[in-house]
Amino acid sequence: MNYKIENTKFKHQNSIVNLLLISAVIITIIGFLVDFRNTITYPGTDLRNRVVGARLMLEGIDPYFFKWQPGLSERFYDPLDIPTELLSKLSVPPTVLVLHSLFAGLSYLQQKIIWLFIQWAALIGTILIFVKTSNSRPKVNLTLITGLMFVSSLFWRFHVNSGQIYIVYVFLLSIAWLFLNKESNLGILLSGLFIGITISLRPSFILFLIPVIIGKKYLLLVGSFLGTIASVSLSWLVAGTFIWKQYIITMLGMTGFIDLNTYVSPKETIISNTNIIYPQIIEGFDSMVRNPLERYLDNTSLYDVLNALDVPNKRQLLVIGFIATMICLSLLYSWKSSSNNKNNRLVFLWGILTCLIGEFFIPVGRYSYYDIQMILPLLIIINQTNIKDLIYQKSIIILLLGLLLSIVGFTVVPRALFFSAFLIALYIVLICFMLLTKNSTSINQAHC
Repeated sequence: MNYKIENTKFKHQNSIVNLLLISAVIITIIGFLVDFRNTITYPGTDLRNRVVGARLMLEGIDPYFFKWQPGLSERFYDPLDIPTELLSKLSVPPTVLVLHSLFAGLSYLQQKIIWLFIQWAALIGTILIFVKTSNSRPKVNLTLITGLMFVSSLFWRFHVNSGQIYIVYVFLLSIAWLFLNKESNLGILLSGLFIGITISLRPSFILFLIPVIIGKKYLLLVGSFLGTIASVSLSWLVAGTFIWKQYIITMLGMTGFIDLNTYVSPKETIISNTNIIYPQIIEGFDSMVRNPLERYLDNTSLYDVLNALDVPNKRQLLVIGFIATMICLSLLYSWKSSSNNKNNRLVFLWGILTCLIGEFFIPVGRYSYYDIQMILPLLIIINQTNIKDLIYQKSIIILLLGLLLSIVGFTVVPRALFFSAFLIALYIVLICFMLLTKNSTSINQAHC
């Protein structure tokens, strides 16, 4: 009798899970169709500067200080560039420009469609990697549900709408996670290699190496070093020394650490003629057309918070706060994780957490599409903890509230994505601290 009841319950639960998975597939297909429509309708503001930057780089022109002039091809024009400012809107390193140079000769529409597929492939690939490395059906289901919630969020809509690149970083680190789970020296080295490639594409990810060094994971460190050197060297061959020099100067200027006027030639400090009439239709896209959802886009940088509060010496405070936070995280990690618990997976998760927290201190805009990156630590947490303990913890409410604000709450709650980002980040921090300080053994037992 009990067997029949249990069998009936199992079939009922299995039917609910199957229904949820079918719904997830349908919602994902609808989401892709929405993203495809947005891709061919709206100009893709953040993709444009990378496309233009890659084209300029291939022509041997400095993309970081470039100012378009009448008579030049519209292929080199970024409508978001401000003519009265010294710098262009380009902020990615030459390694990213080399990536875009692979299809820089195509039309802008073709590149937008290619980038749409790259973004979706990276997201789906990330989810599939964590499905593959999950050791139970409940973990697989929760991984798919988490992926569905991010696919349905405004984080993702904004990411695709603007043609952002953060999901590529997530995917590369997911590959690093996949190799790490092979638990072999070669796997660890290859994991480090992909971490290094990610660092070369987004230098702020060098923070990932803090727990790697503290945990004395030297093979992972060597792999990261080799990956960074290989990626940067390849881009150096394509972009040249001059472009890299200009990028470094640009970053120091954007973050306010140097006065750009003292580091560039007099010719480069000449501001463009403000009377120039710039084209509105560029390569078939109206630069004035915007996705109506963009009114919900929010800035979650601490710099913006300090600016809103009119706090003086904001940059100095951010630097001090960043250094103090990194020191505290390092000391806590070093103190609470015994030598037996300094395992590769915990180091990896703590590396992601360090990068996640560090990003809030960047003295430039940190917009909602950044938060698609939060899917990575969440998937690691699901992958490496006891699902029942995770679900029944009261802190799960913080995560659910944050996700709901990003999926539907933005229609009724002012600055919903601002609160959503901090709530999800808070949940990740709490769980990571729990794993480190109270239940670090659970990350070892997760595969038992």
